[in-house]
Amino acid sequence: MSLTVLAGAMTGDVANVTFDGCTWRDGASLVLAGKADSAVGSLNIAVTDNTFEDALLSPDGAFPPHTNLTISGNRFTLTRRVSRPGSALWKASSVAMNGVVVTNHSAVVLSGNTFRSVVGVSSVICVVDSTLRVSWDSLFAVMRNTFAVEDDKSVIIHLGGSQSSPSLEAMNNSAVVVQGNVVSKPVAYIIFFEQAVRVESLSAVVFQGNLMQGSAAALYASSSFYVYYDSWVQVSGNLCRGSPGRAFVLVGRSLSLRTSAVSVSGNQFTSDSKTLTALRIRRGSSDLTNGVVMAACNAVSSGGEASYMIPSAYNPTIRSCSDPCILAASCFPAYTATAAVSDGCACTCAEGGHGEHCLPVEVPKSRGGDADSCVRDVSVIEEVNAGFGVSAACYVGVTFAADVVVAVAAMSGSARNVTLTNCTFEGGASLYVVGWTFDPPAGLQVDVLLSGLKVRSGSGVLVANRYPPGSRVTLVDSTLIAETRVAYRSAYDLGGASGCLVLYGVSLTGSALTVARTQVVAVFNDAVGVLAVGGVALSSRGALYLDRLSVQTALGLGVSVEGGVTAVAGSVLAFVDSHFLLCRHAVSVRGDVSVSGSALEFVRSDFASTQSYAVVFSSAVGLSGGAMLLAKENMHDSVSKEMLYAAGAVTATGSTLSFVRNQGLFPRMLSVSVSLAAEAHLRVACNRADGRALSTADEYAAAGFGDAGGIDVVGCDTCDKDTYCYAPGTASANEQGGVCVCACSSGSGHGEACVPVGEPALPPAGGTASGVFLLEGVTVGSVFVVPNGAREVTLRHVVLDGVSPVIYVPWMARDGVRIVVQDVSLRNGAVLYVMGGGGLRGAGMAEGDEGRSVELSVCGMEAMNGAIVLKGAFPVGSALTITDSLLVSVKPTPLVYLPGSGSSPYAPVLVLSDLRLVRSMLIVSGVALVSVLTGGRTVVVDGAALGLVGGGGRAGRGRVWRRVRVVRECARGGGGGRGCVAGVGEPSVRRARVRVRRTGWRLTRLPSS
Repeated sequence: MSLTVLAGAMTGDVANVTFDGCTWRDGASLVLAGKADSAVGSLNIAVTDNTFEDALLSPDGAFPPHTNLTISGNRFTLTRRVSRPGSALWKASSVAMNGVVVTNHSAVVLSGNTFRSVVGVSSVICVVDSTLRVSWDSLFAVMRNTFAVEDDKSVIIHLGGSQSSPSLEAMNNSAVVVQGNVVSKPVAYIIFFEQAVRVESLSAVVFQGNLMQGSAAALYASSSFYVYYDSWVQVSGNLCRGSPGRAFVLVGRSLSLRTSAVSVSGNQFTSDSKTLTALRIRRGSSDLTNGVVMAACNAVSSGGEASYMIPSAYNPTIRSCSDPCILAASCFPAYTATAAVSDGCACTCAEGGHGEHCLPVEVPKSRGGDADSCVRDVSVIEEVNAGFGVSAACYVGVTFAADVVVAVAAMSGSARNVTLTNCTFEGGASLYVVGWTFDPPAGLQVDVLLSGLKVRSGSGVLVANRYPPGSRVTLVDSTLIAETRVAYRSAYDLGGASGCLVLYGVSLTGSALTVARTQVVAVFNDAVGVLAVGGVALSSRGALYLDRLSVQTALGLGVSVEGGVTAVAGSVLAFVDSHFLLCRHAVSVRGDVSVSGSALEFVRSDFASTQSYAVVFSSAVGLSGGAMLLAKENMHDSVSKEMLYAAGAVTATGSTLSFVRNQGLFPRMLSVSVSLAAEAHLRVACNRADGRALSTADEYAAAGFGDAGGIDVVGCDTCDKDTYCYAPGTASANEQGGVCVCACSSGSGHGEACVPVGEPALPPAGGTASGVFLLEGVTVGSVFVVPNGAREVTLRHVVLDGVSPVIYVPWMARDGVRIVVQDVSLRNGAVLYVMGGGGLRGAGMAEGDEGRSVELSVCGMEAMNGAIVLKGAFPVGSALTITDSLLVSVKPTPLVYLPGSGSSPYAPVLVLSDLRLVRSMLIVSGVALVSVLTGGRTVVVDGAALGLVGGGGRAGRGRVWRRVRVVRECARGGGGGRGCVAGVGEPSVRRARVRVRRTGWRLTRLPSS
């Protein structure tokens, strides 16, 4: 079927034609037929969000003045050649134009479309046997489209012409722009001009900011190329992955110039070739009058710059990357007043110039330029290279099933903005935010905001390289989960490691990277939550803030820095209000740490259920030039390891090490060798170790702080500026409401400790609006995460199949928590962990804190080779109940979150691990516990003894109520002998306050007292 719109027959002041959300298939064609002498005043044609499956879109003829033809957001797929009567289409095409004339303040724009061709050789966008004419203040643009074409002999844009007419005429203050497109596979040419090209009279052809794979040539003009009368041809800012087979820009005959310029500049090539040609002009020309041919900074990843094959007659201007920019390389000379070298060669337009390049006509703004131009609420299955050649990229609510690469170095403009909000990455798709591999040009600024991301197993986020001063990269309010190792691209050598979030060779000079209000869960072998490869380098007020970061691993590393840390000249590396759960080490730094005139902070971080040291420095730590290491109000619940360990010496020169109000359960807090040189201080105040307040230098020395003579002890009631604050940025310190508050010096101190660089402002928290997390009627085979701050968790009619979710109470609401587990089945080794805090801060153990109590109700649970684990300290007034359930084990269940546990071989179905109840209740009633295993145990008290702490009247005491039928089937001899059944406990005892002890891994009821 062919549908023809006779646009030229329309009348009136304004005529509108819209095709929105239509489907064209099986050889259908949509013909938009123009007519130059139409009586219409202005004509608006929109073809948006259509699907063309083996179908053709065909604009034809001369369109009347003031025509705007917009072709955007469409999906084109070709599996065969589609013919159209009256048109000689020799190759498969999605958009075929014939005799198109765009004139008198008109525009034809193809933007944001997706083209896919598997038909063989194709010309995706084709002008058939005629000239594309753009004249009199008009625009033809192909922008931000994605092309996936299978055959490497195909052409993306084929402008045919004829023997008597050129392929392209751009004349009289007009422009042809090909910008920001992505070509995902190799093709023969991106643009092929089969006949001559004429660009005349204040007109421009711009090929800028496109991403492509290797091709014979990106732009190939097989015949003569004429650029006359203050016109401009620019090929710049493109990224080519591979080497062009012939030349990046190839002019097959001669180039004629009259008072005009041709510039090939700022293109990048990822290639090992040593002979890559960026511009080749085959023949000289005698038609050269005040013309300029310029080539500048076309860089090759293997080092150096591309070469040029230009006849000497053109007297070309060749500039290197180290040379300052010149106007003709970046701006349309005829409409540019100045080009500011200090501002990244930004163009200031003269009258008549438009946009960042001062073109003769206005070009539509890039997607992402404002809230209304974002890509929204779609699913993407092809790789996305966001932002190439444009100044902004924005995606909201998009689900990505293929990688997204944001190469900010390949964007355009002095201010570059990238926004991804509420996007999902799945199926191994990862997000790559890539900066410069060398020092960024002056005058640029980058703002990357990644908010509300959901990144599932097999997917990850990688931030790489360098960013200009004043730039910000922010990951906030996101959830990153990895049950399996994330396979990042081979271009990033992670040394065999992997993590949910990877910082690769990050160097921040006067710029900031913030990870805030984000949950990271990594439960694969050798798991790492946040992995920094190549170290972290901060300079000239650079900052890396990890703020309210919640990291859970399967006893792997929370944050691992491979390659050391350097922070100099007023920089900050800070861990603030962060929580680390079930990590071997919360923070591990392999490599030297050097801090000069900067701050390294650990403030209010909780290190819960940590297998070993919380913070580990595997090499030397050096502070100098007024630097500070501040550890304040941190908690570490390990009973066997120190909070901080350094394998090498910790040396301070003219600097301060300050440890304030930290708490740990181990008698020693530090395992370090401290060396204090001139004007260096080790200051301590109000720390607690093993439940004891440390108050003297000798006590601190015994707790691992070094020689008593070098320790400055400050009393808990003393607010000392040099102990609590970064002195160079602090005017004074005063106690307010029992808290020592630092008053910062104007302009030099920031944040609560007055450090050199403050944390960048964050967007308002989204959070869980209702505070309710619900899973109902589903089978769960992958780890889920309860959002921070949730006050109610409900699992109802759910099957947990081989997974081990953790519900961690301290990360939930502060005003009380309700957890309901109803009719849940545990299968194939699934374990449900409900964990309180470590008894320091997280569980809310203080007197009068009943408002934070936990109500846990487990009923109707069925477990076959699964288990429930109750671990940690629960707040005052909590009630934990397990009722009307059947829990069966026939083989050991791995308890991955209980390191060194002796429980697993006994195949328990209920594990109480370091459980501490303070004026709270544990009720197990109407539950059948069955173990069919030689030596099996159904209930195990693991770790420290079960603590029931009472006080007050009968109703307020810590107690265990139970009415349990425990059945133990045991095989004798070779496994097939007679079984034995033992009943433990009296079913008639419904409410009895009991004390329990562990005897041969059996729970034995003792007489009540």
